Amino acid sequence: MVSAHSLNDQQPLQYDYLNMEVSSGTVSDLYAAGDSDNVTGLLFGVSHKWDESDWLLVADYSARFYHPDDDTIERYQLRLGGGYRWLLAENLDLFTHVKAGGMRIRVESDYSENDFIYSADVGVRYAFTSTFEMSLIGEAIRNKWQDENVATLRADYYFFKRVALGALVSYRDGEGSHINEMGLTLRLNYDPS
Repeated sequence: MVSAHSLNDQQPLQYDYLNMEVSSGTVSDLYAAGDSDNVTGLLFGVSHKWDESDWLLVADYSARFYHPDDDTIERYQLRLGGGYRWLLAENLDLFTHVKAGGMRIRVESDYSENDFIYSADVGVRYAFTSTFEMSLIGEAIRNKWQDENVATLRADYYFFKRVALGALVSYRDGEGSHINEMGLTLRLNYDPS
């Protein structure tokens, strides 16, 4: 009998990695009160596949900057969590994560506030070749200030065995504001043994 884990050893999809994303986009409504509607973001993340199972440990830190007029609204968040991946077919996985953590909002130096944040996501990853994969992810993020739903399409190309560069396109819908953004990604696979 062949287990899902032994099949995963034959496919290029890996879940032990460090991840970095840099993105920029435009925001509508809520934060776009002035002449500028730019938003920029930065994310650092880590994923670890637990031993010989399909359970995942994940964490990420992100910073997002909204720029209406001359102000800057800063949003920082740190989340820790877990997840699971299912092998649907050769080179095709379904995965999900649940994360919780803290969030800090700052408006210039005048105001800042901290709060609890939690999220859940579900996605599919497909490896077209041993060097090219794509992911489609839906995520729900909840906190005191804003409930946000995010859809992301991501493509990664492995230039080296453990190093992938890629791109992403995201649509963020958050109670009266919409953000369309594009970004660049860097993924570094590591060997946990």
